Amino acid sequence: MKRLVGFCASPRAAALLLGCIAAVSAYGSLIPHRRAAAVFGSRAFAALCVLLFLHILAGGIASLRRGRREPWFALLRLGALLVLAGAFLGGAAGARGRAQLYPGRETASFTDARGGALEPGFTLRLDRFTVERHPGGRLELGISVPGEEGMALHPVRLGEWTGPDAMRVRPLRYLPDFKIGDGGEVLTKSAQPNNPALEVEVRAGGETERGWLLARFPAFPPLGLGRTLREGRVVFFDRGSERVKSYASEVTIMEGGRPAAAGRIEVNRPLSFGGYRIYQTAYDPVGWQWSGFTCVRDPGLPLVYSGFVLLALGVTLWAGAGEFGP
Repeated sequence: MKRLVGFCASPRAAALLLGCIAAVSAYGSLIPHRRAAAVFGSRAFAALCVLLFLHILAGGIASLRRGRREPWFALLRLGALLVLAGAFLGGAAGARGRAQLYPGRETASFTDARGGALEPGFTLRLDRFTVERHPGGRLELGISVPGEEGMALHPVRLGEWTGPDAMRVRPLRYLPDFKIGDGGEVLTKSAQPNNPALEVEVRAGGETERGWLLARFPAFPPLGLGRTLREGRVVFFDRGSERVKSYASEVTIMEGGRPAAAGRIEVNRPLSFGGYRIYQTAYDPVGWQWSGFTCVRDPGLPLVYSGFVLLALGVTLWAGAGEFGP
């Protein structure tokens, strides 16, 4: 029994437990989110964390009994215990769910990793969603005609004809944020490439037409090019607007049908309300129409942060005491 207790408090036991936890964590990082959530929420993984907690606690008590009283030693042990306790509390009593919203829409329920519903007790409404992209992208036309394999790419040069003899295309005008006005006129809503469009003139099959190509919706039938594109295809690519620089959501939190809070959510800048934190975690990669949120309740987070503070302080004192070596 003494040997068993001695092994459980030994560095070899710590190495074995940490190795197992590291292996499970590495596996969880390589599998889909829902499966990873099931792994990290399993009893086996919780048992590993509890054993590591007990090992640190037992080792600390044993060291104190042997007369070890260094402050950095106590801080490192206590910090590790707080981090583990906070993580365990967050996993046991915490909650996490996801939702996608279009501007003007709202939700009172978030979907958790198991497909269930997380209802935080308030309603989240998306008022506005903005995406900032890197400017100065490369504009290209993809042209394919019958009898030729694949799609050839051609750089966009306004006013110049390009493409094979069977289908000639001349770019005429570029709009970064295409919109059709109330009177039927074509205009741009902003200077941001939210909906890039290219007006082109196409000659094919003995006919000539003018119309619009939309970069965000390549599968959408080109506007005004029904006759010349019966046998071929033209696609507009706005390479620069595909590179997202940042994205953010302006939201309102409703309680009882009335606004209770409002704010702007950005990546790594969540909005806190009622014991929950709402994070900006996803966006529509095609049309940039919807915004994705993750709603989190983690009661163990203060313990985790406190543990990290103690760990940092302990390492600092450890280094100051010359314990790293000569």
